[in-house]
Amino acid sequence: MSEQRGSDVDLAIAAAEAGAAVVRAKYGASVGRHDKSATDFATDADLAAEQAILNLIHQARPADAIVGEEYGASGDADAPRRWLVDPLCGTLNFAAQTPLFSVNVALQVDGEASVAAAADPMSGETFWTDGRTASVRRGGSDVPLTPSGRLAPRRRQPRPDNGRRLSRVETPDRRHVPEDLRSASPIDDVGRRLGSRRQARRLRDRRKPPRQRAFHSVLSPLQRRPAAPSPTSTEAPCTQAPA
Repeated sequence: MSEQRGSDVDLAIAAAEAGAAVVRAKYGASVGRHDKSATDFATDADLAAEQAILNLIHQARPADAIVGEEYGASGDADAPRRWLVDPLCGTLNFAAQTPLFSVNVALQVDGEASVAAAADPMSGETFWTDGRTASVRRGGSDVPLTPSGRLAPRRRQPRPDNGRRLSRVETPDRRHVPEDLRSASPIDDVGRRLGSRRQARRLRDRRKPPRQRAFHSVLSPLQRRPAAPSPTSTEAPCTQAPA
């Protein structure tokens, strides 16, 4: 089984590199365009690269099924081994002469991915895996690939404290606070540390139920209004003496 898998990896690499050679030769040249839908198209490079890959796989594995992006499915539909071919992943980049595209070949055995290879036509690199390890082939030499690091777990950003949570603010030991500065709750301590009794009152009001808070907001302006002079005041109005 390992020998079969090893030969499958070699075939995947060879097929991907064969398609990459075709794409590289046609890069920057005038190629025909074949519309597949209103938003998708293929070029002569797609078709030629897939044909080169199909020829190689059919010759080495005549009993295997193949599903290509351009030419569709071929071979026995019930075959346990199926090759998947994308001859030019990034056709738009290729057509725009942006060197960001690849040639991909993979093998499924009984519906499970077995081996795969992705060739970069411009750099000459081929990334491949046998399902257990991964490597990159450069100039005929394979370099093992290892993860560069692990993703750090997402941390929740702390929510800004509001008045309802200020009761949890740590305050100094109240035994060391002078008697005349002690207050009934940590909220008052916070307000005094801010240097404002009015601020302490506002923070304290936030702890009240909504109805009581609304009533207080209406009543407070009335309490702050100056009292009207009493009609029973004993003070006589100021009058001007006759000349």
